[in-house]
Amino acid sequence: MKTRVATKGSTPAVRPSDAAAYLRWARDTHKIDFDRNAGLYGVNINAAFTSVNESAAWPKLLEHLRDAEKGYKAKHSASLYFDKPKLEIYKKSYTSVIDKTFRKNVVLNDNWPRPPKGGWVTPDTLYTAIDDLLRTTVVSQFFDGPKFLLESLKDLCRKLGLSAYSRVHNRTEGYYGHHLYIGFPVRLAATSGKTRAHTLNVEIQMTTVTQDLLRKLTHPYYSEERSSLPDPAGAPWQWENKTNKFRARYLSHTLHLLEALILDVRDHKDGKR
Repeated sequence: MKTRVATKGSTPAVRPSDAAAYLRWARDTHKIDFDRNAGLYGVNINAAFTSVNESAAWPKLLEHLRDAEKGYKAKHSASLYFDKPKLEIYKKSYTSVIDKTFRKNVVLNDNWPRPPKGGWVTPDTLYTAIDDLLRTTVVSQFFDGPKFLLESLKDLCRKLGLSAYSRVHNRTEGYYGHHLYIGFPVRLAATSGKTRAHTLNVEIQMTTVTQDLLRKLTHPYYSEERSSLPDPAGAPWQWENKTNKFRARYLSHTLHLLEALILDVRDHKDGKR
């Protein structure tokens, strides 16, 4: 369903409703051809991947995560992880990149048809506008694990002189997680052919075993929904009990509560805290 938004003049701007319409709009309105830049993105993201993996800081982050088990166990008499943590970096596919620019430029753009805050996300600006082009996940056992890891890693970044910021998510749709974004210096090619210095953020998602499992199961529903324009006439999702949206969201909220209760039982065993 296409939503029309009035603009100056007599002709309204048509808000693209899907990825195909978005790509046409970008070409016709702003002369931006995302399809032509797929190869350039592949070269750049591979170069960034190599730079981060070969940096002096990356193995120190992994070593720190493994050492964090000792401090957590000494404090809580429980293991932080089921398995030893890994920091395997995943590269965002170009299809997912285009989808994210669609969300930033159109779906989440409250200024439409004007540019979103920070300007249009283009093949040249996406490396700074999108902060999860490279990402990894650290999975802990208990409810308090993600926060513990986030604070510990932020402290290490300060000691290493790395730029870092974090976000704590507790979304209405049921997503819970702690994300850390660490900046790494890289050199990337621009559409002009020139190579420029950038600071590329690597996202480290910190979550629990159960939330990670649920995320993998429900991700297809979430991906489809977040790339759709909202329907103002639609019924509140909280009453649509026959939909996957209802099931997935309330299952995630319920799981979050259960994890908190499990933690409470762990910390009150033998009548002690």
